[in-house]
Amino acid sequence: MSSKKSTLKLFKEKIKPKVSEELLKMTREQASMRSKITKALASGPKTIPEIAREIGVDISIVTWYVLTFVRYDVFEPVEQTEDGYWKYRVVGRR
Repeated sequence: MSSKKSTLKLFKEKIKPKVSEELLKMTREQASMRSKITKALASGPKTIPEIAREIGVDISIVTWYVLTFVRYDVFEPVEQTEDGYWKYRVVGRR
């Protein structure tokens, strides 16, 4: 039975696709930004400038991530401020 495991393990290693370092880096960065933005929104809805200030990341980068996550239903716009900015929250949180 152990020889079957060895053979199966070797087969899995042989066909295992290789993931590029660049893709791994992008995936980690995306997860990190999602976590930071989610933590910033934990205290309530915020505008993109408020989120950027709180997490210390450039507003253009935060804008890209927030709008991307809105597209995939991670965050949602809640209300528009008098200045024309939208406030966002994590989907499912009230």
